[in-house]
Amino acid sequence: MSHVYFANRVAALCYLERYEEAELDSEQSLSLVPEFSKAHARLGLSRYFLKDYEGSVEFWSVRQLFLEMRYFGTGPVRIRA
Repeated sequence: MSHVYFANRVAALCYLERYEEAELDSEQSLSLVPEFSKAHARLGLSRYFLKDYEGSVEFWSVRQLFLEMRYFGTGPVRIRA
């Protein structure tokens, strides 16, 4: 199955408040494509609702890093004065 399939199913599972299953599907999506930022975001969301706040922040931070790398080249954006 596709990493997108798992990430989309996570959205549905979160809507249904089935957060344990959502966490597992997020991890499955990331095992297929580790840089898929949507899966990182949804893993962070499912962990937030499971009250794993540190785990949630960790995956939101990783998602932000991947987004910066994707849109701006190699890493965090540096603004020139």
